[in-house]
Amino acid sequence: MPTSFKSTCRLQNSVTHPKVYYSMGLQYTLDSDPVAQPHLSCLTAHIQDLEQQVQALRQEVAARKKSAEDLETARALMRSERAQLEREWQEFRDKKKEVLEIINRLIQSMDD
Repeated sequence: MPTSFKSTCRLQNSVTHPKVYYSMGLQYTLDSDPVAQPHLSCLTAHIQDLEQQVQALRQEVAARKKSAEDLETARALMRSERAQLEREWQEFRDKKKEVLEIINRLIQSMDD
């Protein structure tokens, strides 16, 4: 891929050609003039390269969006699982407290 469009595609004498077109601030001709044809080929190749880059970026954005959605889903699942574990831990602590109270009453009743 060329590092600079200007370094590879220079249009010369484009003002003198009868059909001059403007696109994205670039001036070029569509004449069959042999001088203009290499520049048109270069422009076409450059445009195709840019279109491929845009497509690749769109795919990357879509992949990152999907990844972000998957990550958010995983986070929601983890929050749900954490809440469940916290409830179970609280139930365990409550039952443990009950068991300790029963053991203490048994010990006290044995001492009496």
